[in-house]
This record gives sequence, C-alpha cells and structure tokens, in this order.
Amino acid sequence: MEAITGFILAGGKSSRMGTEKALLPIQGKSLIDTAIAQARTICEDIFIVGPKETFAPYGRIVKDVYPGCGPLGGIHAALGRSQTKLNLMMAVDTPLVSSEFVAHLAEVARSANAIVTLPRTAQGLQPLCAIYRTDFLPIAEKALKEGRLKLDALFHPATTRVIDVENDEMRLLGFTAALFDNLNTREDYERVIREKTRHANS
Repeated sequence: MEAITGFILAGGKSSRMGTEKALLPIQGKSLIDTAIAQARTICEDIFIVGPKETFAPYGRIVKDVYPGCGPLGGIHAALGRSQTKLNLMMAVDTPLVSSEFVAHLAEVARSANAIVTLPRTAQGLQPLCAIYRTDFLPIAEKALKEGRLKLDALFHPATTRVIDVENDEMRLLGFTAALFDNLNTREDYERVIREKTRHANS
C-alpha cells in the first residue's frame, strides 16, 4: 500500500480566537493532538507545519519557506520536506473530521491519478483536508513567487479528484459537511464542545 505522509497545518495566527487555538482542549485532548490522531489513521510519518517554539513538544516541525503566505505556504513547505508521493494536509482546527473520512480520502487518492484529492461541500472545496501529490510542489512554488495565494485557483479540473461530500453515497457512509467545520472564534469552539458532548452522551 502506497505510503502517505501527514502534515498538520498549524501556522495560523489564531487572531479571532484570541489565544493559540491549537492548544485548546476538547474532551481532554488539544486540537493539535486531535489533528495528529486524525492523520495517524493513514500516516506513519507526521509533521507539524508551524512555529517550533509552540509545537516542538508535539512532533517534528516544518518551517515555511515563504513565511506569511497562509495555507499555500504551509503546503509548499510540507511538500518540500516529504519523502512520499502522497501527502495528507490537515488543518489543526477541524476536530470533527472522522477517521472514517480520512481513510476514505486515502482510498480515493491511492486509486486516482490526481495531483490533488479533496472534498467539496456546498460551501466549496476543502483544501485543508486533502491529499496532495508532490507534483503540486512546482505549482505551489510558481504561485508563491507570483503572489497568487488562493488555493482553489491552482486546482486544474483535469488533475483534481473531487469528493462530493453532500451526495447520497457520502450521506449513506455517514459523511456530512459538518466534518469540515473549523474553529476560528470562541463561539465556534464552544459550539464544537457542545456537539462533542452531545455525541458522547447519545
């Protein structure tokens, strides 16, 4: 089975949360630990793309080559470090992503001859819970040098495999758009805590 390297994208400033959100606990586990556990579903090697002073206790660190360039800069740095063709990119602030979905994503990516395999919801593409081949590295490099930081614009239809999460097949598998809810504010955080507590008690 083709190996997949996992990268947790944790370089955001957490300005709307008011504190380092990656270290916030949900049911006794920090968001960074949750993201690592999500990636562990399909990856043996896992790295964290973020500041060493914050995340060194949690694992091996990858530093941005192009600092301040958002998720694209993190993905570029990750692919430059990777030793495998397939690479999971997982945002640190999506704690509702299930291990079942991560496994499904890997299955699709391994069978598809696509540079990027990623889910799509009614809100759009979800490029921070996706699998990238290292073929995306030169695409990211060129875009960064040209100052084009929007990820969606770099996904060519011919080389992108989209998983439509909101079709009937995905619903039957138990996958919904809520998997990709991300935590940007204190209200988001409190809502996810309530959701997790409700599931735990049901």
